[in-house]
Amino acid sequence: MLRKIDKNIWIAEQPLRYFGLSVGTRMTVIRFTNRELAVISPIQVDDETTEQLNKLGNVKYIIAPNLFHYLFLSNFKALYPQAKVYAVSALKAKRPEISIDKALEDSGKNLLGELECLLFEGFKTFLPSGALPLNEYIFFMLKVKLWF
Repeated sequence: MLRKIDKNIWIAEQPLRYFGLSVGTRMTVIRFTNRELAVISPIQVDDETTEQLNKLGNVKYIIAPNLFHYLFLSNFKALYPQAKVYAVSALKAKRPEISIDKALEDSGKNLLGELECLLFEGFKTFLPSGALPLNEYIFFMLKVKLWF
């Protein structure tokens, strides 16, 4: 279920276990002025959440902001086949079966007009094989001056 956190920004959360730890996961939904939606870190959505999304606008962009927040991307893309998938470039090598329309870039340009993204360097994740870069992008919503 979506929960509004600011004008034109919603989140939905669900439980997720990672290496036996309960870490949870969160999806962020941004509605642009033209009623197009960007969904960052899609989760496994139920019918109620899908209905809420459809009432908010048209899902136009699905974004995997790092090398781990892609787990439900393919399922989400199946619900919204017209949506464009944006992801970190290293995800192509990690999961070549995922179709990526555009790689996120730290170019200093606006992403999708109303949204900026920035590579958060130095952030690592720990796996049994050791520490690996997460390739985490963070986002800034220009109109509400909010980082997420």
